Amino acid sequence: MYTTGRGSRSAALALSTALLLALTGCSSSADKTDDGSGVLQGLGSVAGSARTDMVNYVDAAEARRLSRGATDRFAFVRGPASPLLTSYTPAPWGHSLAAQQIDTAVDFQGAGHWEGRFDQSAVTASLKSNGYTKSKKDGRETWTSSQHPHQAYEIAKNSVSYSTRSGIDLSALHPEDGKTLADIKEYRRAADCVGDAYRVDFSALRPSGPVRLLVLGQRAATAAKNTEAMCIVVKDAATAAKTAGRLRAIVAKEAPTYDGTKVTVDKSGDLALVRAVVPDSTRQMPGRLNRTDMALWAAVDR
Repeated sequence: MYTTGRGSRSAALALSTALLLALTGCSSSADKTDDGSGVLQGLGSVAGSARTDMVNYVDAAEARRLSRGATDRFAFVRGPASPLLTSYTPAPWGHSLAAQQIDTAVDFQGAGHWEGRFDQSAVTASLKSNGYTKSKKDGRETWTSSQHPHQAYEIAKNSVSYSTRSGIDLSALHPEDGKTLADIKEYRRAADCVGDAYRVDFSALRPSGPVRLLVLGQRAATAAKNTEAMCIVVKDAATAAKTAGRLRAIVAKEAPTYDGTKVTVDKSGDLALVRAVVPDSTRQMPGRLNRTDMALWAAVDR
């Protein structure tokens, strides 16, 4: 489970999960573990303002477990989606923090929050040696540098929050109760759809469009059996039927690329949902629906 360690938000996260369980008719998380509550908790550490960005959630510990012996196959989906971990320019903490130490992560454009096992002293020492100083901002210890005015870092024993984009600060990772992505109905609907996914990629929310939210979730019991769930939250049943028809037509036309795909429509609740479940074989790389085999993704009329 993704935990934030922020007591002020615990009640909000509990409420979000309770609302989700009520929507799905489930009495408790013990009765149903496949409800996307782990994804919801990750979204609960990001302010609702991030709905204008693509947001990526990854249970990196689970992805690492799955990718043992199949590292190349899971290369695209196993790590957090942050340029701080992939850029040729070293991060300000040098080698004191590695992607393998991150267990769960939520990243969007220019900011993110990671939970894991970090050497807080080593990370802060590296920040200091690279010209960063510590100060109190909004009651939190924040590391900043005059040479990099748009960057800010918050380092704790088991978590790291960062902001590296102009116009985005760490307040986006300390949202007020009731103002997180997990409190937005489209995200709750999508989290329920992907279920117990180890990685979820959310497109930007379009609250006034016919298609509100497009999401791709990765699920796997074993490395050999990865499944991609493409979930499209739409405004009404008519839009859902139209979208589902397009997807089914592509599945048939592009055979055998999407063989085994099941497209379903859920009209319950005040937002309709289209779900395409696409099985992968060991010859295919998880994440292919928005990287190589993009016909289904491109067919969604946004």
